[in-house]
Formats: sequence, structure tokens, C-alpha cells
Amino acid sequence: MIRLRLRIARTLLSTGILGLSGLFASCGGGSDDPAASAPGATRPDESTAPPALIEKTPATEPSEAQSELELEPSADAPVAEKPAADASATDVAASQKDGEGGGRRKREGISPRGGVARTPRAEARIALAPGEPSQHSFGKVRQGVPVAHDFQLVSDGDLPLRISLVKPTCGCQTHVAIVLLGADGSRTPYAYDQEIAPGTRFTLETKSTTEDVIGPFNSTMQVFSNAKGPPFALVLTGESEPYLIARPEPTFSFGQVTTASVVERSVTVASTHGELFRLRLVNDAVLSLAKIELVPVSPDAEGRSAEWEVRARLGPNALLGNKHWRVVLESDLPRESHGTGGAPAFHGIELGLDADVIGAFRASPTVVSFGIVRPGQPADAAAVRIESVGELRFTNEMRFEVEDQADQAFRLADLLEISLEPVEEGRVAELKVRLKGVPAGTQGSFGGLMKLHLAPPEVEPLVLRIYGSAREDAPDDGGR
Repeated sequence: MIRLRLRIARTLLSTGILGLSGLFASCGGGSDDPAASAPGATRPDESTAPPALIEKTPATEPSEAQSELELEPSADAPVAEKPAADASATDVAASQKDGEGGGRRKREGISPRGGVARTPRAEARIALAPGEPSQHSFGKVRQGVPVAHDFQLVSDGDLPLRISLVKPTCGCQTHVAIVLLGADGSRTPYAYDQEIAPGTRFTLETKSTTEDVIGPFNSTMQVFSNAKGPPFALVLTGESEPYLIARPEPTFSFGQVTTASVVERSVTVASTHGELFRLRLVNDAVLSLAKIELVPVSPDAEGRSAEWEVRARLGPNALLGNKHWRVVLESDLPRESHGTGGAPAFHGIELGLDADVIGAFRASPTVVSFGIVRPGQPADAAAVRIESVGELRFTNEMRFEVEDQADQAFRLADLLEISLEPVEEGRVAELKVRLKGVPAGTQGSFGGLMKLHLAPPEVEPLVLRIYGSAREDAPDDGGR
């Protein structure tokens, strides 16, 4: 109130209406004269103020000072806030009547100061029907058995919903469709991009196949629409139980073997529910690498069994290299679907066959070289170190063959002396080859292939190349 009085006095003083003594009186300072403050007493400035000035400020016309007072109330006075220009009287009354703060104002779109808040933009929305989960599990189902589930949804926005696509993430989905549900129980198939009115319930129908699925599976239906945000997601899960299983693992693991090795592995194939069945090998190509044998365990009179022992035998002379082969087996248990052209289809199982096949021997160098020799002159080749990679051990016994190169005028085998000396407890052998001398008049290169039979007859021989060159002017150093 003191601030308000000071402002009034300052304004009246500037217009000449109020004197200094009046100024102190208006500010609450008062006068020392008791008469001045008595009721009905005349103040000194009132008798001396010019009548003209007093007449210029009639009570019926607000002065500039009074206008300014109305615009700027004191800090102690309560402030009545004005509603926004677009606020209705009902909105303002509701905002003032709301005793719970911003909760009701927020719900009704009214600002905390009584005006109308920014209205949320109307939009389309898709939501699950009450009590409907966004994920469904089929649990454990038998391979090949079709499964189905319907998701219950609702158009939950302020604007009509338009669905443009439902995209499953799994190729096992055989049917996806939307059906609109009427209040009278009617069912209307939905076509993409049609409008679904707010509040309308609808069903997303799904059907899945487990024909080519083994083990856990997961499929997510992505519903693309005009609703704000990412696609609406619905999830289907389950586990497909196969008709046939392999124990302990569906793979023949041979690891690293040599061409001289003979290794066997076995896998048991059984039906999961104990059904009797026959079994046959589908891909015969694997027989070029290994021998496959199918043996029924406790078969019935027709040769059908609930378990089969599948044996794979590798070697000797398995194909060199790191091998990964498929062993495809088929039973006589029928599948739900049919094969090509409507032919019957049967449940089967695929096994793997892994082997790293290396040579039984490792030679260094791999060439028997005599260098340049003079015709008729003996020469010794550099010794070749041969190592047994597997369990074979060398002895002095050895058989060799020599194949001459094309158009060679003499038999090289008749001119060679070969010896094999085992060392390091038979794990290594040194091959020494001596050339007795090529016939006189021989000019140019000569050679061929040497095949050393160092293991049992069924094992492929070690092959080395023989090389040399004959010249009349060759130095007399025995080919070295």
C-alpha cells in the first residue's frame, strides 16, 4: 500500500495538484499539527491551491494517473487472470472450479491459467482388444501339423484407420487376413487401404505350416497403417517337434584322416513317438566318399523299426581335401503335404559328414632332380625326406613304378637304383635315387613319374616327379 500511495503522490505532484505538505500527508507521514489531522480540518495546501487547477480534474473523468493506477496494481493485491481470447465462458468457469490442479484441466484441454490449451492432434490408432496379448505361443507341435491363431484388435483413434499391409517375417505363414467385426456379429473381409471407423473391432487371422520347420520358430506380423509410429507388431512362437531325430548328433564327424586310414562312425535315427518306419538313402553321391549302411534295430516282420543305426565308413583312399557332405535319408512316414505333381511325400532327416582328408605321406622335396648330366655319366639326386602322417611306419620293403615321359627313347626304370632308409623309429624315411647314366647321344630333358608303394596295397602310392637334362658339355660333377 505504501508503494501505491507514493505512486499516486508522485503523479499528483507532477501535475501541481498536490503540495509538499499534502505529499507527506498522502504518504502516511502525517503533520505534527494535531489540528491538521483532526476531522474536518482544512489543510494548508487546499487553501492556497489555484481554483482553476482543482476545477480541471472533475471526479467524473479519470485522470491519466488514475488510468495508470488501474493498469498497475500493487504486488499485494490479488491478480485476476484473463482467459485467452478463444476461451469460452464454460471453459473458464470449469478451470476456476477445478480444485485438483492440472489433472482435470489437462483432460479437458484447459490451460492452468484458465485458457484453452493446445488441443492434441486427432490421429488414427491401432490397439489390442481388452485382455488380448500381443504374443501367442503354440507350444510344442508335431512337424507338419498346421497351426492357426486370431488376434483381436480395435481401431482406437480419433480418425479412421487404414491398413496398407500385413507383413510376416517367417515364410511359414500360409494365410494372413483381416476381418471386420460388426456389432451384430457380422464378419466382413477387409481389403487393404479401406477405412476402419474409430471404435471398430477386427480380427487378424493367421495360419502357419511347420512342414519345413524343426525346433523353435518365431514369426512377427508387422501391421503397416496410417497410425503414427512404427508398424504394429504381433508375435507367434512355438516349437516344431520333428518326426525323426538323430542321436547323439546328426553328424558323422571324422576329423582329420589320411588316405591310408579306415574310420567308421555311426548315428542312431529314431522316431520321436515310437512309430515304426523304413529308411532309405536318397543321395547316392555321398557313396563316392564313404560307404553308408542302414541297419534296423529290432525290426518287425516287414523290416520296419522305431530305430535305425546308420553307419558311415571312410577310407582307404578317401578323396583328398576338407569335405562336407550331406547324407539325406527318407522314411515311409507320410507328410501332411504332397510332393511335386501331387506325389506322396514322406518325412526324412538330413545328416552331415565332415572329414579333413590328407595324404598318408608328406615328401620334401616333391621332385627327384638330377640336374644337368653328361650322357653315360652316373648321378645322384638330392635325398627326399618322406614322413608318415598317420600311424603307418616305414620298413625297408618298398615297391615302386616309373612312368616315362612321352616320346622318351629309353626306359628310365632300367637306369635307376632306389633305396629307402627308415629313421626316427620308422616315422620318417630317406629316399635315395641314383642314375646309372643315360644312353650315349641323349640330348635334352628326360624324366617321368615315380610311384612309391609304401603302405598296404589298397592305399594310393606316393607320387614324385623325376627330372633331368642331358648335355654333352655338362660338367663332370655327377649332376650336382
